[in-house]
Amino acid sequence: MAELLSSKVVVFEAPPSTRSLPTVPTGLTAFHGIAKSGPIGVSTLVTSFGEYTKYFGSYDANADMTFAVEHFFKNGGRACFCTRTNHYTDITNPNSQTALTSSVDIDDRGGAATPAIVNSSDGPWHLDNGDHIDLDFDGGGTQVASISGTPAGEESGSAETYNFSVGGEALTLKINKGFIQTVVFQTGDFVAPAAGTAEEVAAVINGQIVDGQAVVTMTGTKVSIFSDKLGTGSYVEITGGSANVILGFPTSEIQGTGNVADVRNVTPTELAAIITALPPSGGGTATIVGNKVKLTSGALGALAEIDVLGSTVQRVTIFTVGSYFGSAAGTTPTLRVSGKTPGAYADSLSIVIGNATSGDADEFNMEIKENGVLREVFPNLSMTDTDLNYVEDIVNDLDTGSNFIACLDLDSPASSPDDLPSLGTYVPTGGDDGLTGLVDIDFIGSQAGGTGFYALDNIQDVAIGPLCPNRCTSAVQNAQIDYAETMRSGSMFVILGPPAGNSKTQIVTYVGTTASLEGKSEFGAIYWPRTRVVNPSTVVYGNASTLIVDPVGLIAGMFVRTDNALPGGVYRAPAGIEYGQLLGVTGLETEDVLNEAVRDYVDPHRINPITTFQGAPIFVDGHDTLKGNGNFPTVPERRGVIYIEQTIKRGMEIFRHAWNDVGTRADVYRTIYSFLLLQLRRRAFRTKDPATAFDVDVSDALNPPSEEYAGKLNAKVSLATNKPNKWIILVFSQDVRALEEEIASA
Repeated sequence: MAELLSSKVVVFEAPPSTRSLPTVPTGLTAFHGIAKSGPIGVSTLVTSFGEYTKYFGSYDANADMTFAVEHFFKNGGRACFCTRTNHYTDITNPNSQTALTSSVDIDDRGGAATPAIVNSSDGPWHLDNGDHIDLDFDGGGTQVASISGTPAGEESGSAETYNFSVGGEALTLKINKGFIQTVVFQTGDFVAPAAGTAEEVAAVINGQIVDGQAVVTMTGTKVSIFSDKLGTGSYVEITGGSANVILGFPTSEIQGTGNVADVRNVTPTELAAIITALPPSGGGTATIVGNKVKLTSGALGALAEIDVLGSTVQRVTIFTVGSYFGSAAGTTPTLRVSGKTPGAYADSLSIVIGNATSGDADEFNMEIKENGVLREVFPNLSMTDTDLNYVEDIVNDLDTGSNFIACLDLDSPASSPDDLPSLGTYVPTGGDDGLTGLVDIDFIGSQAGGTGFYALDNIQDVAIGPLCPNRCTSAVQNAQIDYAETMRSGSMFVILGPPAGNSKTQIVTYVGTTASLEGKSEFGAIYWPRTRVVNPSTVVYGNASTLIVDPVGLIAGMFVRTDNALPGGVYRAPAGIEYGQLLGVTGLETEDVLNEAVRDYVDPHRINPITTFQGAPIFVDGHDTLKGNGNFPTVPERRGVIYIEQTIKRGMEIFRHAWNDVGTRADVYRTIYSFLLLQLRRRAFRTKDPATAFDVDVSDALNPPSEEYAGKLNAKVSLATNKPNKWIILVFSQDVRALEEEIASA
């Protein structure tokens, strides 16, 4: 509003008292599993099966996720996030993946004498404080490149005993410049609250903080808090709190020490800087090439030498131990061609280097073939990094580059055109899918490492998932439910498939006993049996006309199709011959489910049958969640409530930091009420009368002054959800109305 000084007429626009709520999607799905290729541990959005194959490859004997995504889109899916998994040696470290990338080094066409060159493995590297690499450039003597890093830490100023007899004292702190963490001490945390020990204090802190730990000092009377990170990127800052009056931690920010930011994540740039800072040793250099460190001797020719003498690095190989020599005038490696992503798929590729179709002597052509079939052509490439047709820029372009390979210029010392890759055909080797030793935890992952399901942590709006095609184990399926319900605060719904080959008794035993899924949660549903689909590739899967697959991708696509079939589709049960039809399915793993008695056997255990009958398509014949005694025990109820909750939650963001008064509460009431009124028209509730369909309460009773002073605005929303029918009861009898009329008239 304009400042009121001289006389004037002032115009301003008032904000609306009723806000429209930005709705959230109900069909965005997350898949997690095995693919032929693609980025590992990174959730990638795809909007078609064609786009999926661009990122993750096509059919492969182990690629269970590929089938699921294909049938997701065939049944109505519109968008999904896909995460490829492999085996990790340390699930908390995403860099410990065991999948390997195929590669081949192609020599140049000959030139001057070359230096000795050693390339490292791909960084960054997970190391320990004190790890070192011993090098000798051109006989100049052993040089030791040491990695150092210590954690930041704060020691309490006060020694035990500590008086926590009041209870509820809080200590606030930040670790590694992150969010403010709060540790609350309760009297029950101590044997004697008025005389708490350093060991008890450390235990309380360790139970509540992340990215750090508390330890008892050497004297045994004080407590120190350290960051888990080692290096100059490590920070600890005690910011205050009533508990610090007792403990006496300094409140200054403490930084860790070392020559790297994080010993557990040493970058190529940091390692190159450490090697470069060594005393002169024959004039060698360390430079960055992609994600690697390239060592180059100072001398040229056959006498040029780099010796990698050894290291204390045990978990990873950075430089392979050995002696490396330059060469006299002749050829030297100029171009490394690798699989675009890790995996054995690139071992089936061949790289054909030919003369440029442009006729330019400084250019070359590259063809990529898969099992002899031409897949891609990149004409008229250059090895000069300032040219517009530079090989790395063209082939590695994220949008227009190769779907199969990546190129790395090895910086041949020869001049153009001698630095061009030699003519011929080259085959990458050494790829591995990383499936050896694959276990359930590789799918589940670690929150600390952002692996497994936790690759989804920073992705909003996922409503269905995480889905793990063909990984139907107790551990994985329970973890799927836990992630959706607990880690994502009930914002996701999980579709579970049955283990392979389960009969009616086996699936009941699995759900009820083996996996203990029956009664576990409203945030998931399980379906049985598996489904038959057409074999898409006899080359990959043999000559069988059909294959049996986990139905989760089919059902997820059907969910999305039902959601979009009519306004309020999320409130409609995704089941039955009309809305529950599974497209692209030719049969079932077992036809026992066609027997009504079999369905009667599995249905009471919250298992949704997939079945058919004469003249009907194959369809889902159940709508139960795994838990029958909760608030919203059916699939449409639970998914509908997720949609309502998440939409209202997002819509309330506009009211955060607003005045906490009667006016704001009235705006909140009107906004929620108008949204629910729209959902009523979409048949979300059991009645068409707003008075009995839902209730919105933001009254003074819920918001007394004590709540206002605490900065809280409370709203209670009650929903009378619409329930799908499960049985249709038909009663037939003899029509005796004519006889009764005759008797009545006699």
